[in-house]
Amino acid sequence: MLNGYLPEDKRSPWEGLKPKKTEPVSQKRRAFTEREAKVVLEKTKERHGKFPDDFDVSLLLAVSGLRLEEAAKLKVEDCTDQGKVVWLHIKEAKTEAGKRRVPVVDPAVVQVLKDRLEDRNGEDWLFPALKARSYNKRSHTLSQRLGRTLRLIVKDKSVVASHSWRHRARTLLEQGDVNPWISDWLMGHSRPGEGLNRYSKGPSDQQLIDAIKHIVLPE
Repeated sequence: MLNGYLPEDKRSPWEGLKPKKTEPVSQKRRAFTEREAKVVLEKTKERHGKFPDDFDVSLLLAVSGLRLEEAAKLKVEDCTDQGKVVWLHIKEAKTEAGKRRVPVVDPAVVQVLKDRLEDRNGEDWLFPALKARSYNKRSHTLSQRLGRTLRLIVKDKSVVASHSWRHRARTLLEQGDVNPWISDWLMGHSRPGEGLNRYSKGPSDQQLIDAIKHIVLPE
C-alpha cells in the first residue's frame, strides 16, 4: 500500500505476512512409577505365549537401562556369561557413547539370559522372534505392541513404553547416589568435557556392577 492506496492488482502488500505459528511444546517424558512398571510387566507377560520375546525384552529393559533397539539387536555372541553376571556388549548404538558393556546382575533376568544362551537352537539373535521390518529396526513392531499394552494401563502420554524404562533406570541410579559419570556410561550418554571422552577408559567392571545393582525389578 502506498499513500493509502492499494496497488493496481488490489492485493494487500501485507498478504502472506502472518506471524509464524509457534510449534507446540512436546510433553516431557517421565519415568514409570513402581506401580506402573509392575503392572506393565504383568500385562506384557500375559502375551508371552503369542509373543515370546516381548516379556523377556521388557525384563531386560527394566534392569539395564538399555534402549529398546539396543536390546532387540543383541546377538548371542554379544553376551558373556560370568556366573552371577551376564555382560552385554553393545556394539551398535545410536551414538558413539552408546557402544559399551553393561552388566546384568538381577538373578531372575540373569537366568532368563542364561536359558536363552543355552537354548539358542542355532540362532544368532538373542531374541530371534523379533524381525527387522520398517526402517530396518528389529524393535519396530515390538515397540508398537509395547505401546498398545502401555495405553491399557497408563493414559499419560508422557510415559513412553520403552523410554520410560530408561528414565526409571536413571532415577534409580540417582537415588542410589551413583556417580553421574558412571551413570552416563551405563546409559550410553556422552560425558561432558572433551578430555574425559578422549582419555578416560571408563569405569571398572566392579564400579559398573555396583552401580547396576540399583536398577532392580519393580516389587
